[in-house]
Amino acid sequence: MPTRSMPPGVRAFAENQAVPPIVETIRALLSNQPVGNTVWVALAWWFGIMFVTYIFAMRVYKKRG
Repeated sequence: MPTRSMPPGVRAFAENQAVPPIVETIRALLSNQPVGNTVWVALAWWFGIMFVTYIFAMRVYKKRG
């Protein structure tokens, strides 16, 4: 049995990266192929990243203001 070198949270993030669904969606859209479910995964990642970025930006803005 192989040993797990990553903590569970890091392992879950590594197994579910944001880039592959986004790239697959863009590739399908540009080649006029069916997108499938990857568009929803890509949008979920995008909204999640934007939400976290917004929270951090507002904290920095309020600290400086």
